[in-house]
Amino acid sequence: MPRKRTASIESTDSVSESAADAADAAADAAVDDQTSETVTLRTAPAEWAQNAVVVGEFNDWSTEATPMTRVGDHFETTVSLAPGREYRYRFLFDGQHWDNDPEADDYVPNEFGSDDSVRRR
Repeated sequence: MPRKRTASIESTDSVSESAADAADAAADAAVDDQTSETVTLRTAPAEWAQNAVVVGEFNDWSTEATPMTRVGDHFETTVSLAPGREYRYRFLFDGQHWDNDPEADDYVPNEFGSDDSVRRR
């Protein structure tokens, strides 16, 4: 019987530590949500394009994570950006045509011989 009790205590401690870790992670995420700023990104007119995504540091350069919605003759989406940082990104149309944000704060050269848009928060 004592062995069973010890195993039960170890298991409870492990669950308590996991719950505490989860609570800490949730609290950190809540702080990030409170300090993040929602920013709308818009492409230049692109009537010719079927679809667009924004690809950048804020989504680990994923070509699928942040699709854009057509609004009239352009595409747009919103992203959450933490203040005090610069974010590099580009727009990708129809999976093959790259373009920059005409409303970017700056442009910086990238390793592919073109420029990335930069948004400062």
